[in-house]
Amino acid sequence: MKSSIVLFFLLLLSNSLIARNKSTINSIEEIAIESNVLAEKRTVIVYLPEGYDKSSESYPVLYLTDGEVHTKHSSGTVDYLSKFRLIPEMIVVGIINTDRNSDLRPTLTRDKKLEIDEGADRFLTFITDEVIQTIDKGYRTLGYKVLSGTSYGGLFAVNAFITKPNVFDAIIAISPSLYWDDQVMLHKAQGLFSAGKAKGTLFLSIAEEQPIMTNAFNSFVSVLEKNPTDNVNWMTKKISDETHNTAVLLGQYYGLKSIFNGWSIPEQAPQNLKQLLSRYRKMSHQLKSQIVLPEDRANGYGQWLMHLNRVDEALELFKWNTKTYPSSTIAYETLGLAEEKTGHLHDAKNSFEIALNISRKNNPSEVARFELNLKRINDAIGKDQEAIIP
Repeated sequence: MKSSIVLFFLLLLSNSLIARNKSTINSIEEIAIESNVLAEKRTVIVYLPEGYDKSSESYPVLYLTDGEVHTKHSSGTVDYLSKFRLIPEMIVVGIINTDRNSDLRPTLTRDKKLEIDEGADRFLTFITDEVIQTIDKGYRTLGYKVLSGTSYGGLFAVNAFITKPNVFDAIIAISPSLYWDDQVMLHKAQGLFSAGKAKGTLFLSIAEEQPIMTNAFNSFVSVLEKNPTDNVNWMTKKISDETHNTAVLLGQYYGLKSIFNGWSIPEQAPQNLKQLLSRYRKMSHQLKSQIVLPEDRANGYGQWLMHLNRVDEALELFKWNTKTYPSSTIAYETLGLAEEKTGHLHDAKNSFEIALNISRKNNPSEVARFELNLKRINDAIGKDQEAIIP
């Protein structure tokens, strides 16, 4: 079994490297928004997935507070996890805060000496009414949106979960400052759950913090535990041996993996076509858009099934690949090789002929290889015919 697993991941790795060579590097853009809500200009950083400019795909969006700090590392985490298909590829939008205390804290401070007028609700309106609209108009986005914040940003994200539960599909709150204003979020959450209006996915993480942070965090989690509902999917993570500032990278990593739990296909056993399609239906349901099993993943699992001598399941997967990706020479060639290996020579000949015809139209550099495949299969068919002549 170990050798089978190694073979499978070598196949997937080679396919991923081929796909990477064909696409462009990730691009980062900076755009300015003249905000009517805030009565000032604000800047957002937009990170686009690799190959965005050469595809027609649409993507879910991860929105970040403190974009000037968290866009780079969060984009790297998204890029890495999506490369191994643990999460979908995403557009990352980092919103730069000019005065994070005013932007992110949801209530007036009790310390009159600070003389700060908190504007979290106003900043949230800026995001929902202006930032999201700008991103949706300027980029290819899906309806699925995630909001992530750290510290006061985590407090802000929890506030968004409570005050506007229909805007974001998922919330990531990393070491949120839930102690703020005598744990005002705790009381708001109790009201939300009592009214039966709680909705969405919520991930909360906490580092090795001071008691004021940890106690408030635990109190908020108690509210979640005491109010179970099918409309809220929540997870928590204690990040040990990390401080308030150093836990951010791990918090984002665990948060994204938790939100997209189920995207990772089991490594210990190959999946047949029925199992794979079932998983991708669940992915499609989560993102509210059809997500199709990628050609290279179907190809990799088919080859793994062949290695385990589960021939019928492998052929079923290869045939599905040719129907789903009818312009792919690789799909037809892989099917032909499997048919040849299992003695279905005439079927293999047909698959190689289709691959050859496609290559002549789309990629002449592949023609010689497919001609060799076809010659080999014709020679094998000829030998079979000679063998049965008395």
